[in-house]
Amino acid sequence: MDTERGTCDRSRTTATIISNIFHPLMMPTYAASVILYGNTGFNFISNSAKLYMTTFIFLSTVLLPITVMPILKYLNLIGSYNLDTRKDRIIPLLIVAICYMLCMFFLSPEIGFIFARKVFLSAAVLLVLTVSVTAFWKISIHLAGLGGLSAIFLNITLANYGDLTRYLTATILIAGIVGSCRLYLGAHNLSQILTGFVAGFITMFLMTLL
Repeated sequence: MDTERGTCDRSRTTATIISNIFHPLMMPTYAASVILYGNTGFNFISNSAKLYMTTFIFLSTVLLPITVMPILKYLNLIGSYNLDTRKDRIIPLLIVAICYMLCMFFLSPEIGFIFARKVFLSAAVLLVLTVSVTAFWKISIHLAGLGGLSAIFLNITLANYGDLTRYLTATILIAGIVGSCRLYLGAHNLSQILTGFVAGFITMFLMTLL
């Protein structure tokens, strides 16, 4: 009995760690890292500009939203940091959408940064759509993020800006793993996971066409 409980605890811990590694907040940073440092048509951008972009994206879309969470908890605007309920998700998602818009406006509009601005605008739109759905249904934000990431890699490959096929394949495999983890943790059902991935993919694909 203890052995089964220990195995179950380890499995839940592993599923939680995987969910955190591929948390929706990390998707912009992962996307920027692959696009800027991978073998793509954006290699002409200087290393200093690449570092500036990835650092700015990480600070704006990861650290800033995390910093705001204790304030929301103190003001009783969220019930827990896990955002388990649909109500808890609405305000944090809107804050993240605002952070994406800030990234869009502050990134340089020079050639080479245009696509990044389109990505953040698309991500903000996706989050607003997610918030709208969240008001009555708990769609998977994890899978929406991975679906959006897959669409970005596919668009870049189709536009011959670089061959990101291996990253696309890896992202789809990761989506399957993360989806399984979310199911195991009881965070979502299968329809919420599939809808999240499809919604993220379609939204980002259509809005980031090169």
